[in-house]
Amino acid sequence: MEWATATETDNAYFTIERSKDGRQFEAIAQVPGAGNSTIPLDYALTDENPLKGHSYYRLRQTDYNGDVSFSNLESVFMNQTASGDIHYFPNPVSGILQIYTTEGAQLRLLNAFGQQVATAVEAGEGLPADGYYPFAPWYVCIASGAWQSG
Repeated sequence: MEWATATETDNAYFTIERSKDGRQFEAIAQVPGAGNSTIPLDYALTDENPLKGHSYYRLRQTDYNGDVSFSNLESVFMNQTASGDIHYFPNPVSGILQIYTTEGAQLRLLNAFGQQVATAVEAGEGLPADGYYPFAPWYVCIASGAWQSG
């Protein structure tokens, strides 16, 4: 999840909240605010345990005096496959492609020509995606054992 502020006044912290139904939310993380700032600031947080299927996220911003405000809801769909859970984001990709799958899985990023352009040994390590034909299709190969050449 990424967000930015143009300015901040008495901003104590942000609470990232998640919901399966868009009505009942649970706090999953807290990020300190800058307090007072007159410059734009960027924030980011990765949900390390996203829910399967559809879920909803929102920010609850809390001031030093306890006043709160909420962001709009953001809907997310995490894919599930027959061979196990695979979670990937952001879509579209910019910077790092985060893929979460079975622990110990090996990941390879292939360009539209089938050429390997990046690898990751640990699931969740992330694959750098900048500069690899950004407007062409990419393919992600996931293996739980050694790669077979064929």
